[in-house]
Amino acid sequence: MKRYLILIALLTMTIVLFAKPMFQANLGFDMAGSIKSDASGDNGSDAKMGITPSFEALWTVMPNMLVGGGIGYQLNRGIDETGVPDKVKFGFLPIYATGKYAFMKNLPVTPEVIVNLGYDLFMGTKEFKYDDNADLGGGINWAIGVGANHPKGYNLQIMYENFNGTYKIDDLNVDQKDTYSTVSIQLGYRF
Repeated sequence: MKRYLILIALLTMTIVLFAKPMFQANLGFDMAGSIKSDASGDNGSDAKMGITPSFEALWTVMPNMLVGGGIGYQLNRGIDETGVPDKVKFGFLPIYATGKYAFMKNLPVTPEVIVNLGYDLFMGTKEFKYDDNADLGGGINWAIGVGANHPKGYNLQIMYENFNGTYKIDDLNVDQKDTYSTVSIQLGYRF
């Protein structure tokens, strides 16, 4: 196993050092999603729409395949439930690896399939953290989607995204895993 990790690290360093990277800046519009905890009796809550800017560095590893990494920042979004104050908001900061496979390059726009996998940091307002008594921890994030790229660098992506984090309040004996799922429409520019 250790040999495979060393081989992957060497291959990644070779690609990074010798391949010319391209970059992609995105602005994501996250549709109303849901946030749910693993606590018993939690049926989940609707999350309000949000905005997520992100930035990716990409390298061509095969004629139709790009790999790279990215970072995003979800602007805090509220919970759309009766009785929940507007100040109760949360967000995530995802750091992820991405793979993009393009096909049918002879079309006016190039369609692609996208897969992201990474780790995220869970964030929330003071009110979301129960007056700052809660400790928020990160978790695994993943996304799958499709995109379309224009030859001039403009692109559109539609992604199903899943983010995980932990929510812990020692004084109240609360220790739960929260999952936020959403569909995001992302407008971007690749350069």
